[in-house]
Amino acid sequence: PFVHYRQILDCLNHGKHVLCEKPLCETADQARELFALAHSKHLTLMEAQKGLFLPAWQDIRSWLDGQRIGRVLAAEASFCRRNTLDRSHWVFTMPCNGAMYDVGVYPLAELLSLFPAATISLKRTDAYAGECPISSVITMVNADGVLLDVKASIDYTAENYLNIYGESGRIECRDFWKTRTALCIPDSGERILKNYDYPSEFTFEINHFSELVRQGASESPRMSSALSIREIGIVEKRG
Repeated sequence: PFVHYRQILDCLNHGKHVLCEKPLCETADQARELFALAHSKHLTLMEAQKGLFLPAWQDIRSWLDGQRIGRVLAAEASFCRRNTLDRSHWVFTMPCNGAMYDVGVYPLAELLSLFPAATISLKRTDAYAGECPISSVITMVNADGVLLDVKASIDYTAENYLNIYGESGRIECRDFWKTRTALCIPDSGERILKNYDYPSEFTFEINHFSELVRQGASESPRMSSALSIREIGIVEKRG
């Protein structure tokens, strides 16, 4: 991410549409500047968050909208995978280092996209190796009263998941950023298990971005400028 800002700036100034790997850049201020430039030049700019375009995300959104598990009380998402790269790698050394910049943006964007109400409280706790926050936990409560919990680590490997808990059931999705299954478990009624078959989890975000370009849209309604700015604004503030 420490090179994204300059690369995106150069692309936009040369009249190119940009689909950029997550996270979009280092700070929320940089993101605001980049989206403003894209809008002014009538170019499409989108942060690549593949999990938000998978069929599972759409089914989960449909289950939530259809009240399949009742009013949502809490949701949690985790991406913890030990990073075995040399400690000179940017993820350990650059100012924008650590678990949240590397893998934590996946669970954070997932929860913010599904539960977009304004955050009314937020607490972040980091575990450090030197000056690098190698593990992070972020707990939020939004304006709808939903408790949101994000866990990220580049220090240890764990089971990675998206779990959503409602008054009358729950939703489970393992490896949500590349998943091929999603499970809805109402307290009453049959379980709904969805299985998906596709060659690559990148296909859906690429198709979405291509359609935005064809339509002449400046940004995605799903991975919007507001979502990218909100996400990176949380990531850049350490605990």
